[in-house]
Amino acid sequence: AGAFRKLLDHAAEREEFGKLHPKKDLLDHLSGRLHIVSDLADPKNPESQRILVAAELKNAAAMKKTLATISKLEGFPGKVRTFQGETVIELGSFGGGGDGDADAKMGFCVSRDHLMFASNITLLEQVLRTDNDQDSLSNLPAYQRLAKRIPAESSMISFERENTQLKAVY
Repeated sequence: AGAFRKLLDHAAEREEFGKLHPKKDLLDHLSGRLHIVSDLADPKNPESQRILVAAELKNAAAMKKTLATISKLEGFPGKVRTFQGETVIELGSFGGGGDGDADAKMGFCVSRDHLMFASNITLLEQVLRTDNDQDSLSNLPAYQRLAKRIPAESSMISFERENTQLKAVY
């Protein structure tokens, strides 16, 4: 009993991990609510799928501090930059895209009380560029028609536009 807690505590003592405690400095800031968005950058190319995961935060300022500490660790493979007033951490892709290929980059940031990760930096930038006053999915008529059928207690809700999903298949 307590072996995993001891492992986390031990990690928090290590300089190479920035003395960050995985539970206290990362996991405890997450609310448990996730939003996942995906699209096709090129509807004719199914391999152009981009995914963004946004984890709702209890304490965005603390998460920004954690990410800043991680980005300053020796050997950190990412590049920190500012975009639309937010600090973005840019990483290479799983596919190993070159430095000059922006579409091959992944990205992280904290914005709008969410920790956001995008498989493609251009999708993250698109979300950051979006005006806060823009209508959300929940305000769209197509979503509202379906929302009436969603139970009050749900563990997951999915919404897709079939016409865009089928373009890639076609």
